[in-house]
Amino acid sequence: MVVFAKSSPIDNPETLYNHTLTVVKEAQSLKDSYGAKILQSVPESYRQFFWDALFLACKVHDLGKVQSLFQNKILKAAKRNKSELLQVAKGIIDIPHNIISPAFLHNLAEPFPEKIQPAIYQAVAFHHGRGKEYLLNDRAWIPVEDAIRKDVDGRIKELDEMQPLFEGGLASPSPRYLRKLQVQHGAEEARFYLLLKGLLHRADHAGSAHMAVEVAPNKHSAQQVKDYLTLQKKVRPQNIWQAPYASSSAGHNVILQAGTGSGKTEFALLWIDSEKAFYALPMRTSVNAMYERLKETYRSNNIGLLHGDSAMYALSTLDGSSSDNGVSDTLQKIDAARQLGMPISVCTADQIFTAAFRYSGYEKIFATLAYSKLVVDEIQSYDPDMVAVILKALIDISELGGRFCIITATLPKMYLDYIAERIPGIERPPPKFKTSGRHRLRMMPKAIDDPEVIDQIVNLSMKYRGVLVIANTVKMAKKIKSCIQERQTQAFLLHSMFTYEDREFKEQFGILKCQNGIWITTQLAEVSLNIDFDVMVTEISSVDSQIQRWGRVWRNNRPEYSSAEPNIYVATVPSDKGSIYDKDLVSLTEQALCTHNSSLMSDVDEFELVQSIFGDPALEDSGYKAKFDTSIKMLEEYNFSVETKSEAQRLFRRILNVSVIPSQVYSANQEEIDKAVAGLNSNKDRKERLKQLQTIKKKTVSIPYHYFKDINRWYLDKDQDIIVANMQYSFETGVELAQVSSAAFI
Repeated sequence: MVVFAKSSPIDNPETLYNHTLTVVKEAQSLKDSYGAKILQSVPESYRQFFWDALFLACKVHDLGKVQSLFQNKILKAAKRNKSELLQVAKGIIDIPHNIISPAFLHNLAEPFPEKIQPAIYQAVAFHHGRGKEYLLNDRAWIPVEDAIRKDVDGRIKELDEMQPLFEGGLASPSPRYLRKLQVQHGAEEARFYLLLKGLLHRADHAGSAHMAVEVAPNKHSAQQVKDYLTLQKKVRPQNIWQAPYASSSAGHNVILQAGTGSGKTEFALLWIDSEKAFYALPMRTSVNAMYERLKETYRSNNIGLLHGDSAMYALSTLDGSSSDNGVSDTLQKIDAARQLGMPISVCTADQIFTAAFRYSGYEKIFATLAYSKLVVDEIQSYDPDMVAVILKALIDISELGGRFCIITATLPKMYLDYIAERIPGIERPPPKFKTSGRHRLRMMPKAIDDPEVIDQIVNLSMKYRGVLVIANTVKMAKKIKSCIQERQTQAFLLHSMFTYEDREFKEQFGILKCQNGIWITTQLAEVSLNIDFDVMVTEISSVDSQIQRWGRVWRNNRPEYSSAEPNIYVATVPSDKGSIYDKDLVSLTEQALCTHNSSLMSDVDEFELVQSIFGDPALEDSGYKAKFDTSIKMLEEYNFSVETKSEAQRLFRRILNVSVIPSQVYSANQEEIDKAVAGLNSNKDRKERLKQLQTIKKKTVSIPYHYFKDINRWYLDKDQDIIVANMQYSFETGVELAQVSSAAFI
């Protein structure tokens, strides 16, 4: 009788033999693509055994599916006749196949050193997270013994097709391996186990999806980046300042501090050269922009995109004439990025750094990063507790053999000190900042909605082509717009509380296309928008945030700012009252900025300003530093972990938002939305379902859960979480919230 591994396709379920061959093939592909690099991460004393251990784990990992109860589940799912169902021995229960599979290892693992045998058993047993309740003690293990002795042992003949995969053949299964699954590894064995289990996940997941575990390895290069700079950006070869520094630091971890427009992205790409890499950014909009930029730089579509809406974004970039093959190719690349298989992937930080929480299956990410390069851009945009997670992950990855490059305009000294103390030999090229003056400051000791400040905004709009106003909260941004309108002056609003469709329109055909008039926004402008305004009025915030905001003024190779008039106005009474930016840090920032009132500041001056504030002894007792220290302590001393990846991502983001369709938006688009929901339920084709989801997604807005739970709403489709919420909405101002929390301030 044939043993099945999968219930699909229904008319011809995949056999265990075919699935296993595919997984072994993908493991071989890992070895062929990056084998030498991977071995560098394996403890030297165990390197000669690693690939044999991985191939063995691949061959054995699903043998537990031979169980009668498991085979019957597949037969039922494949809608086979009841007469085909297997007889099940009395008294046995359905044990997860991953817990049963190691029963076949007892003779196969013997040739390996005794200290790494438990790693092989555990990699197989824990390649799924199910069944750990059977490992608690001997009594809990009894149902596993029963299943092996009363069922699996009697079905060994059904595995005859698998016998040629094993030198010497498969022996009868033994239930005597509980102790192997309970072993606590030493340092070297733990590292061996992490890499073994992580790459077993990679091979298994690629094999199950019938996709290449690694796509186009080693096809990109530093030369392509240089060609882009010389041919597209018209930079003379001798003026590519990044090249010598990137070359000398290629084998090292590196931190580069450089200003906006300095070419730090190209430095990171030159540092990557031809190696597998991940490029992490804080926001999806900046990830999407970098994804497009890398496709242009490398003249290649073999760039991965990895975030929660990556499939819908990638599909939205295809024109209406794209063929089915074009759509399929795009989706294949998105799937490959999700499986960490693209040569370079651009991602949001939560997709990879949450592995620091060591949720079930985290080894897949760490094992991949062990032979990759990792670029961390805009690290200053994260809260201190998120930075703690990122830095802890970088330390763990570095210990495994991976390499990272942090590129940023502002890196607080406490972060630099922390990571430099734990990772020796970090390369630090000279900071790259322009010395020409860009910003002249004026401090305004008022709230940003004060009539005097509003009048100043209106007056500036009459004098300059474009005025950028940045508020700390959505609530304040709306209030500023209302105050300006009362003065018979038009102002445009952009924040996170618009539908995806409206926000995209306001970005692509509004603020990104033409920086004219008054634009009022929130801190989403700090990192996600490539804009260049003449003048800015902003609320006070932390110094790193201020520098990021100022970077949206007088950029893009403009000459030195020569006017005696300010182009940066800072209102010093913040509307967030400490709910977003730490009060101590804001206070230190205000004190420092006041000493620069009316001064012309260059990138160098701003860099030194950040260093002085984050080096201030007063910061040691601040809430900002306390958040970082607490998070680090949880990760380092208490080994804080979570069960699932989704839980880790939720914790990393710190907020729980819910996507809803505002009732006014639903009423105005009911026919289109209802049609999409109906198509979602009736269509099984993935491409068509994604198109329907995209139609619905465009009409949604993301709101904080604590607000969502208190409003009236109803489900258009509960299985898909398509929700209509009873709330006011307009294209001009977005969602009308009675109370707006910090969760919405991005």
